[in-house]
Amino acid sequence: MRNRTIYLCLHFTILFVSNLVAQIPDTSMTCGLEDLDTTATTQYPRPDSSQLPYKVSTNHFVVHYATSGLDSFSLAGAQNVATMAESCWARQIGRMDWLAPIPDGISGGDNRYDIYVEKLAVAGVTEHDYPTHRSYILLANKFAGGSDRSNATLAHEFNHSSQWTYALFREADRWIWEGTADYMMKEVLPTPFAIGIYKGHASGMLFFPNKSLTQGTDDNAFFLQYLRERWNDTGLVRSTWQRFKDNDGDFPLTVLGNELFFRHAVTLDSALAEYAIWRLFTNFRADSYHFQDASTGIVPFLVEFPAIVF
Repeated sequence: MRNRTIYLCLHFTILFVSNLVAQIPDTSMTCGLEDLDTTATTQYPRPDSSQLPYKVSTNHFVVHYATSGLDSFSLAGAQNVATMAESCWARQIGRMDWLAPIPDGISGGDNRYDIYVEKLAVAGVTEHDYPTHRSYILLANKFAGGSDRSNATLAHEFNHSSQWTYALFREADRWIWEGTADYMMKEVLPTPFAIGIYKGHASGMLFFPNKSLTQGTDDNAFFLQYLRERWNDTGLVRSTWQRFKDNDGDFPLTVLGNELFFRHAVTLDSALAEYAIWRLFTNFRADSYHFQDASTGIVPFLVEFPAIVF
């Protein structure tokens, strides 16, 4: 009888979710990493100086832009991008000890990190100089320039630039690349807009509790934050990437499990089991004994787990 009850509960949940999912607010921000194919060379090539002839330079960055044509942008916008980029560097590299992007020699003019603002179909993308670990960022000119969306996009993409230092992208690893970038977006830029994007992405894991980690992308930021909050470990995500770098070729789930056990003597299986229960018994599926305040809503149909603090 108990198994039949659980089955009926899950069946009801799936039906109920299918009716609600269309009502989730559209807080999406498309990252061009979604379009990368590791069997290809460089799918978003570096624009040259004839296309983007103007520059704004800082200690760590060169922002390339144009003032006319389809790629048209402004000096003030480029300065805002440069300022935000330095803020990302100070927080992620300076304070959180992530590895800096690998210098690219004379590509883009010198070895500072290059950001290109041009007409793009996506909000932003972090590409690499195939087949190396050197990378660069491209931002869509229609979004860039100091807006909330621009800053959130840049915070997300800048973490990708650091990820390229640790590893080369593989399709099977997309879940942790995008999940980490969204997790770090919120860490670097804890603004209402960025948190809204984060919650919008993470809600996919709540509405579909049967969705596996490797089926997800940005929404896996929720699992990474769960690990951080559950074991009060702000360094776990970065140290996992360091272990990923030191064990080239291992799959991220293996690396993450090894790091979790090393730091907290916890197996990945047990963490995933608790996370699965956590995802299930929340919002309209909340009961009276699994998690306190699990039925609390943030905005319509988006929820916050009680152990997560924004």
